[in-house]
Amino acid sequence: MRRTLIAILILTHTLLIAQQYNFINYSIEKGLAQSQVEDIIQDNKGYLWIATLGGISRFDGKEFISYSTSDGLLDNQINCITQTKDGNLWIGTLGGMIRYDGRAFYNYPLNKEHLSYNVICITEDKSGNLWLGTDGGGICKFSNSRPVPEESYIEYFNTDDGLKSDKVRALLINQEGDLIAGTRKGLSIFEQGGWHTVELNGIGTPNISDLAWGLSGSLWIGTYGKGIINYKINDAEDHQESILQIDMEQGLISDWIRSLIIDDNGSLWAASKNGVSKVSSSSHFLQNDVEVSNLTSNQGMPSHNIKCIFEDREGSLWMGTDGKGMLKFTGESFVSYTQKDGLLSDLVMSIVEDNDNNLWFSTYGNGISKYDGNKFHSFSSEDGLGNKTVWTSMNDKDGNLWFGTSDGISIYENRKFRALNTRHGLISKKVTSIIQSNDGSIWIGTAEGVSHYSDGNFTNYAAEQGFNGKNVRSILEGKNGTIWFGTSDGLIRFNGSGFKKYTEEDGLSDNTVYTIIEDSKGALWMGTKNGITHFSNNTFETIIIEKNFRANFINFLVFDSEENLWAGTNNGIYSLDIHDLDDNSKPTMVHYTNWEGINSLETNLNGCYLDSKDNLWFCTTEGVVKYDKSKTKFAFQNSKPLINIAEVSLFLDNTDWTQYTSDFNEASGLPENLDLQHNQNHLTFHYAGISHSNPDKVNYKFILEGFDNEWSPVSQSNSATYSNLPPGTYTFKVIANNKYNNWTEIPSELSFIISPPFWMTWWFYLLSAISTVLISIGIYRWRMSVIKRKMLTKRVIQKSKMLILEQKALNASMNRHFIFNALNSIQYYINKEDKKSANNYLTNFAKLIRKNLDDAQSNLISLSDELERLELYLSLENMRFKNKFDYEIKIEKDLDPTAIKIPSMLLQPFVENSIWHGILPMDKKGNVSINIVRGENEELKLQIEDNGIGVDTSIRKKENQRKDHTSKGTHITRGRIDLMKKMSKKKITIDGPKEIKDEQNVTSGTKVEITLPINYN
Repeated sequence: MRRTLIAILILTHTLLIAQQYNFINYSIEKGLAQSQVEDIIQDNKGYLWIATLGGISRFDGKEFISYSTSDGLLDNQINCITQTKDGNLWIGTLGGMIRYDGRAFYNYPLNKEHLSYNVICITEDKSGNLWLGTDGGGICKFSNSRPVPEESYIEYFNTDDGLKSDKVRALLINQEGDLIAGTRKGLSIFEQGGWHTVELNGIGTPNISDLAWGLSGSLWIGTYGKGIINYKINDAEDHQESILQIDMEQGLISDWIRSLIIDDNGSLWAASKNGVSKVSSSSHFLQNDVEVSNLTSNQGMPSHNIKCIFEDREGSLWMGTDGKGMLKFTGESFVSYTQKDGLLSDLVMSIVEDNDNNLWFSTYGNGISKYDGNKFHSFSSEDGLGNKTVWTSMNDKDGNLWFGTSDGISIYENRKFRALNTRHGLISKKVTSIIQSNDGSIWIGTAEGVSHYSDGNFTNYAAEQGFNGKNVRSILEGKNGTIWFGTSDGLIRFNGSGFKKYTEEDGLSDNTVYTIIEDSKGALWMGTKNGITHFSNNTFETIIIEKNFRANFINFLVFDSEENLWAGTNNGIYSLDIHDLDDNSKPTMVHYTNWEGINSLETNLNGCYLDSKDNLWFCTTEGVVKYDKSKTKFAFQNSKPLINIAEVSLFLDNTDWTQYTSDFNEASGLPENLDLQHNQNHLTFHYAGISHSNPDKVNYKFILEGFDNEWSPVSQSNSATYSNLPPGTYTFKVIANNKYNNWTEIPSELSFIISPPFWMTWWFYLLSAISTVLISIGIYRWRMSVIKRKMLTKRVIQKSKMLILEQKALNASMNRHFIFNALNSIQYYINKEDKKSANNYLTNFAKLIRKNLDDAQSNLISLSDELERLELYLSLENMRFKNKFDYEIKIEKDLDPTAIKIPSMLLQPFVENSIWHGILPMDKKGNVSINIVRGENEELKLQIEDNGIGVDTSIRKKENQRKDHTSKGTHITRGRIDLMKKMSKKKITIDGPKEIKDEQNVTSGTKVEITLPINYN
């Protein structure tokens, strides 16, 4: 194969001294195991693993977890780390290697002959075998086919086997699956079972430090002493070799390269003791367009003694130093300029570009710095500047520069300054804003009002002229010619004839307006002390950046070339996408802080500028920051954070889950098939959303399926606790987003079961149910027997009471007075020899006695029997009292007295009362009426009415007279009715006795009404 050395022309460019990049330094004070970093990788979970000479550290973007021999490491000197396809980490150390499966470390020492050698590099071939390069023991091949490797499965290769040198610093696998080894004496390849040397014509035998594959398939070789070599076999040209060497003569920072990588854009980064070189090519090194730029401590590196370099999945570069820990390079998009680079002051208040593309930086208290792209030139009072404190600047239509100072205006024209101040008619010394309107006149904002400069004359506007505002920080001429002023008292509009002021009452977010700009649609955007105000179609709308007052203190607003809105605040810089903004939406925002390269979070009022190259310039309290959009890695803005459940704890303690399950997920290391007892129900989940581009902007949402109904609110807390969980099946899920608000699509999750106690299991429920049924049946039967006994006893008692009451009723109906008087009446008729009357009386008396005795045998009798007995009684009493009263018994025609049953001997006591206590005390003849009628709801009403003296009169007489007759019949009857109601559960009532009044309210008798169901039985 013909080999040729291709000479190419290399364009070199070293990063200018006059600029500072941002680096974040992680040292032992922040948790790193040790300050000398040998290697950095990122695992498939997103964690960074840092190999140091004092142990190994894992980094999630916020916290380090470090491991040493006390955690199971073979040795604390860690030289290299790699992750194999199965997810295991393999760690090279002194005398062997270490495997980490996510839960524990396992050590694999080399044989006795190799224990004194360091494992410098590890790689995995296509068959899963591990190849180890050592610093004097050659190469070891480790067969990864056994779960527990043994020494006999390690094969050793050295110079006797054809290896170029026993000191191996780098290993790679090519597309064919062959192993390429970079050694101290050149390049070796293991193919077809043997070692071969790769000759680099014209280079000799380089001392190789590192290897990397280029995007075009070429091999990049880092060397000690010969810089960087690019080696490529051109298949299209009969396998001719192309060799390109880049060294210090072409601008490389050093010829002694320790580490190199190819980034996502195809650029080469080479680390050395003197700093880092970036070698780039727009053609990915297919053409002669190589450009070299360098990073050293002059560009902001805390240390330029770099041992290794690494690019993570989000495009961030990480550098391991020799004694300063780990550095994160925040990228080339933002670059800073400070006094170290030639600025007169870090406090830059304004920026303007002249017609020669020079940038002029106005400072607070130190004059003006002009930057021509290579160096700074200073202008001060000695050069004619009116005052060293310059607040604002402007380039007019004639190319003259106007500077507003604390003592009027300084105009730079024809390479000289001339002054305009209060002596020339300016309204106030302190000038804070200047613009030139379309008509060529100048509007000047000051602390006391506004001056209009035209044709060499000033016209001043203050409160007397209708301009009610002070501290004019911003002036804008709109597309329609309207002049707008941002003041400390509100927004003021000038339409050519007068001023109008807008305040919070009109919709401003705050009366203090610092900056005003106009978009392509003619809408105004204003920065205030309390957010951004958008003014369109005569409507104000407030946009709040964050729930953070520092973020809503808007110091400046500026549009970039694509009309994205940039806002400088006291909490960093924000970019807002306003293109699809409507009335109900909030613009998409990206926050830029020191994580992205901003050297200070606090910006200066109106300190922003878009230059002719579309670069944005921002003024901060620690210098000027330039944003170069062309250096931004926009592809990574679609990246999503990786989310991991890092740990689960029981009752807030570190939990050894091997006591609860023997199954663990190989990828996550989390327990599986987890079945907890009912009282093991207090769980805390610790999780990490990994986005190294800005870990402070990682947010979380979580849900416990089986317990929660919806996802939690967005939070930055990286743990969630659930206590007193009931028995059930659960799955905890968590997702994360990053600064671009990109959420992880697949949550990290953990499933587990909390088993119920035995008293909540199905078999216990079944036994309990059966037992409950059996006990219930037993209780029911026992209870029924008790109830039956009680009911039987109650019935016997009630029946006994009824019998007693019926006996009393019988006695009442045949009381001794009635019988005595009846017999006297019979004797009276006999003595008068009135046989007919005596016979009638005796016959009726006998019938009544028999009737009473017969009815006493039954609880219920027919209504006809009761009325027949009542008829006998009334006839006897009427004969005895010689027609002292008349009586009548009426029954409604539709009632069948033979079919209706009522309690026996129910009416006689009330009829007796009517005769004895109502009629007999009268001097006239009385009347007793018994009416049987049908009431409502199938009720039977038994009405007894007389025209006697009335119940109240009768009671009063009895109180003053001796009682010859005591009637207990009505009381007995009432007791019987109460007892019958309890026994029958039916409604039975007695209304009365009560007096009857005529129209003159004079007593005309007494009435009693008994109501009971017609179907009473």
